[in-house]
Amino acid sequence: MAGKTNLAEYIEVLRRANIVISPDSSAAHLAWAVGVKTITIFCATSKNAFAPIGQVAFPKEKEVCIPCHKRKCKNPICTEQTTANEVLEAVKTLLNCNT
Repeated sequence: MAGKTNLAEYIEVLRRANIVISPDSSAAHLAWAVGVKTITIFCATSKNAFAPIGQVAFPKEKEVCIPCHKRKCKNPICTEQTTANEVLEAVKTLLNCNT
């Protein structure tokens, strides 16, 4: 959406979503602000400090390096900690899917 929408249009796109999966970025926070269920994936920042209230945040377990606040990392184990299956299960839970 970058460069294709203005802020009001971007927020409207998020508002129309059933769920938003995002890194710790504006998408997660704006979606939460307009009432959309969110799943936020954290790496360099702390989910305890920055996760949208009442929403799902990964990684579930605390990694020793989080939060490191580094823009570049030589050993990005935090990015490998969350699996696609964990995110899919969270989506199913948030959307009340029984499959």
